[in-house]
Amino acid sequence: MLRALAYWAMLQRSQWYRGEKLLKIQERKLRTLLNKAIREVEFYRELYRSIDLSSSRNAHELLQRLPIVTRKMLSDTPLQKRTAASVDHSKTLKRTTAGSTGTPVAILETKGSAAYWHALYLRRLWAWGVRPGDRILRILPAIPATSIGFFIGENPLDRLFKNAIGLVDMSAGIDTQFLGKIIESNATVFIAQPSTILAIIKKMEENDVSLSFKIVATTGEVLTLTMRKKIQDTFHCDVYDQYSTVELGNIAWECSTHMAYHINNDSVVLELRNPRQIGRSAIEGEAVGTCLYRYATPVIRYLIGDVVQIREDECSCGRGLPLLERVEGRLVDCIVAKDGVLISPYVLTTALQKIEGIQQFKIIQHPDYTVEVQAIPAENLDLEKLNLAIEAMLAPLLHGLQLKVKFTDSIQVKGVKFRLVESLVPK
Repeated sequence: MLRALAYWAMLQRSQWYRGEKLLKIQERKLRTLLNKAIREVEFYRELYRSIDLSSSRNAHELLQRLPIVTRKMLSDTPLQKRTAASVDHSKTLKRTTAGSTGTPVAILETKGSAAYWHALYLRRLWAWGVRPGDRILRILPAIPATSIGFFIGENPLDRLFKNAIGLVDMSAGIDTQFLGKIIESNATVFIAQPSTILAIIKKMEENDVSLSFKIVATTGEVLTLTMRKKIQDTFHCDVYDQYSTVELGNIAWECSTHMAYHINNDSVVLELRNPRQIGRSAIEGEAVGTCLYRYATPVIRYLIGDVVQIREDECSCGRGLPLLERVEGRLVDCIVAKDGVLISPYVLTTALQKIEGIQQFKIIQHPDYTVEVQAIPAENLDLEKLNLAIEAMLAPLLHGLQLKVKFTDSIQVKGVKFRLVESLVPK
């Protein structure tokens, strides 16, 4: 995939462009995206039917006139209606969100968009000082061979890190054997969700184990100052964070100066709904994003569900990419087994997403260690069979914990997002 190298070379240059040049890149990519979505995607043709699209010559102006798309709108619309007519489904990878509101959304990745995603991924690693001699260890809820093969395959970017990318899944829980796999990896770069890293640190303390890395990179959750300090003090290294979603890809990544996060303005449009000034140089609002490199299932003006702050300053590193000050997201809990093993919430949510017929779900662990799954089933389903499917999928992951399934018509959500996995066991 020589295009992956071409994308990376392009992105290495564009991060240093000034604001006006970056806006021109955005304008060109946005115009291409909107034209393709309107021409080939039934969902957007219907959504924009009442809008005079010819009256705006500027793509940014046109974007502002388009309606905001919610997670529910995407979830309620069949994938076929959200897919470009020219796409060959057999050559795509179906990806599903982690269901941060309990409502998963599916998108399609092509080899082209996967190559671009990979190039963005490498750009931030390179900025953090990761080089071909480093060994990278990525912690995952599970290791989906199909997905990994689709993204990595014969990608020449990975040859820069030949035999250096290790993957470890958490399906068996975080225990002493899991710690052994991390030690054996000899990794210098460690990538995982903050809640997973804290669970690993707890096990390290219980077993009097020490580990150190060159870099720890966090993903998937909000990284608080307390979490950052704990990780830094434990592993004696720099900690970097990034902001991304399955729907929009890589949105922003922490600068090596730790001043703020750089928004990938050459690859995504990040807007603020209901913006308000915060202090002298920051604006806060609800994040609305448009992915500029995914054409198979375009995501345009998508309400992410996070409140973010954008800084109007320039970064001391010299990059022209604008700055994201802070992301307000939600924190997730590990489920606690009676034998002390900490079960990653992402293992459970990934497992539930494999079951057809669940429209929305929430997982609660009660103080007596019982795990309850609240689920909204699709219409006309055999609830007994669905119950058995949920039990069969989750029971092997729960280390003997009692599981209860509760079918309901609605799950209470406070705000746009809520705690998808919540443990009430005293810690």
